[in-house]
Amino acid sequence: MCLQKRLDEAGPRLAQVIRDARDRGAWDTPFVDTTCDPPESFTYAGMAAHLLTWSGYRRQLVLSELRRRGVEVDGADPLEWERSHHN
Repeated sequence: MCLQKRLDEAGPRLAQVIRDARDRGAWDTPFVDTTCDPPESFTYAGMAAHLLTWSGYRRQLVLSELRRRGVEVDGADPLEWERSHHN
């Protein structure tokens, strides 16, 4: 499966999980991630913080490497992407 298809499918599901945790005030609620080997327990707040910080760090590494190789990269700011997809 191509990465874009995976993101198109997983992105809305992840956003719904985050919205649900927010709406229920469940940030400190633990859950078990059975995709880990062995399964691990996390809280919704910890998972969201990890995704935001780790994803941001990795995005910057990729953008830096693309630019270093001469690739012109537009829309590096997630706010630009969000605005372009939700107006």
